[in-house]
Amino acid sequence: MSSVTELEMNRDIVSLISILSSDDIDMKKQAVEALGRIGDALAIGALGEVLQDEDPIIRRCAASSLGQIGDSRSIPLLVRALNDPDKFVKSAAAWAVGKIEQSGETDGLSENLESKDSSVRARAIIDLGSVDDRQSAELLLESLKDENDQVRIEATHSLMKIQEVALEVLIHALSRKSWTDRKNAAKVLGMIGDSRGLSHLIIALDDENRNVRWQAAQALGQIGDVSAIPALKKHLNDEDTYVKSAVAYALGMIAEKEKF
Repeated sequence: MSSVTELEMNRDIVSLISILSSDDIDMKKQAVEALGRIGDALAIGALGEVLQDEDPIIRRCAASSLGQIGDSRSIPLLVRALNDPDKFVKSAAAWAVGKIEQSGETDGLSENLESKDSSVRARAIIDLGSVDDRQSAELLLESLKDENDQVRIEATHSLMKIQEVALEVLIHALSRKSWTDRKNAAKVLGMIGDSRGLSHLIIALDDENRNVRWQAAQALGQIGDVSAIPALKKHLNDEDTYVKSAVAYALGMIAEKEKF
């Protein structure tokens, strides 16, 4: 069986849901948390059932994951969980309900992202930077493809403001079919500079698209972690001249940071 991490990277929701019936508490907990990070509403029913699990830790994780998914259809399930005998489960359920209600604000802002007026789109993006949830991060990532420069700049700034939740969205985006999404995700991960993106950016050095490889190298240089050096050195012989230059530049950036 693939590990939970692999299933999450592949967004294999069906396999993750099947783990929820496992007797392995640790694996079940990992699967519940992974479903929350993926954020697909297909998992709502299965997570709702897990809210009845005999283990309070599993119930608490299920409530939190439903909050991360942020779908209003979860609210009846979470309201029942407010009567859970475990105080931590009740607390998680209350947080999740509040999170979902807050995400209702995002719906109105998402409509403004469709405006033909770039200033309206930019304003909506700035406001999304104060709504710290996965839906906002997804909308902001999509806005990095906007035709307007200012909109793209504001989208980058807003993603950095909600970087804790954005980090997961950006890491998942590195495996999307769209090379533009992969490139944009790598760019913002570099600007955020969190080492949790390191291993995923190293994998992106082997991307089939040279633009993604170039941006991954740049991002690794910005993060400046010496553990990226072996992977970068392997790509000094990349078939693309610009990628090789980016790799060399990244190695130089890391070396400079090591001096201080």
